[in-house]
Amino acid sequence: MKSIWAHFGVNDFEVILVSMKAISIRIDSETLDKLHYVADYEGRSANSQVRILIRDCIEKFEREHGKIFEDKK
Repeated sequence: MKSIWAHFGVNDFEVILVSMKAISIRIDSETLDKLHYVADYEGRSANSQVRILIRDCIEKFEREHGKIFEDKK
């Protein structure tokens, strides 16, 4: 089944990229090098590795404290 976006000549990957926000962080060189090492080991980019770490952190928090924004549904 084709995505609704295909009708407009847009693929799903482009839709995901448009919906993503960007942040910048300050990080020392050694930590950044280690992040790249872990990401390479896992077969990911450093950016993807950071997104996974953030996702895992949020999931852990929600398991311990309940869903974030649950009342906004």
